[in-house]
Amino acid sequence: MLALASMASAFVLAASAHADDKQLVFYEASHAWLGHPFWNVLNKGMKDAAEKYGVKVVSLQENSPPNSGQQSEKIDRAIAANPDGLIVSLPDAKGVESSLKRATEKGIPIIAMNVGDTRPAGERIPYLFYIGGDEKLGGERAADYILSHKKPTSGLCVNTNAGQSGLVARCEGFTTTYKKANVKAETIVVPPDSPTQAAEQFRAYLTANPDIASVFVVDPTYTVEIMKVLEEAGKSDQVTLFSYDMSKEVIDAIEKGKILGTVDQQQYLQGYLAVEFLYLNKEHGFTLAQDILTGPAIIDKDNVAAVKANVTAGYR
Repeated sequence: MLALASMASAFVLAASAHADDKQLVFYEASHAWLGHPFWNVLNKGMKDAAEKYGVKVVSLQENSPPNSGQQSEKIDRAIAANPDGLIVSLPDAKGVESSLKRATEKGIPIIAMNVGDTRPAGERIPYLFYIGGDEKLGGERAADYILSHKKPTSGLCVNTNAGQSGLVARCEGFTTTYKKANVKAETIVVPPDSPTQAAEQFRAYLTANPDIASVFVVDPTYTVEIMKVLEEAGKSDQVTLFSYDMSKEVIDAIEKGKILGTVDQQQYLQGYLAVEFLYLNKEHGFTLAQDILTGPAIIDKDNVAAVKANVTAGYR
């Protein structure tokens, strides 16, 4: 369990039992939020690395996803604590760059994880490097897999947050790949943080577009709700469903053939490696010449059994 460190929603993910004044302290100020299965896995990665290297990791996660203004406030709070390193994600890089510029000016090393700055090189925030999946490539891989296994006549990408650059890139990769294969594809945007409302919006779409042949959903919780809509409509055998990321429900559905597969970005590694490399940077000056891609990888019926135990254990 995460221990509440203050009334300001700061959580100590891990700290050495033998802490002293020389202990390294890293802050995490991403767009993560408490309680979501995806972030629980990433948090486990940070916690495990912090315990291994004897550092303290303070997370500023709260109970709902922050917008860019709220994330900037969290980054400012982290900078005020003068940490030895800072871990961030950048779903809206432009919205937080002024705060991160102040961190750079103070000499605080920054690692971006989960979502990087996708702008051209000269415009990007000067973090050390990025650890995470390639979002656009993930959408492309999902599309390629569906096209090669099911030969669909049409495709739909369900974006669960139009303001999140990574999710936009997933849908862009998916629809562009379909169109290159001369298969029509489009994107719909459903309400963020409300899988139930999203399911109703998809139900209306399905009624208006009964010939839709394949659906790619960028979030596993939403995938499960859309799967239920397809089942209720008697369309499960007619519509190919593909997801992004994993949950126990998604894994079970892949085993049963209700979901063709999912894209795995190995978020445990995103959390673990961010802490590990901040430690190595501070202790030994190490950095990397390029980003670390933890995904995309495809999980389907052929390899789902190999990852199922890790999902249960909180590593996937």
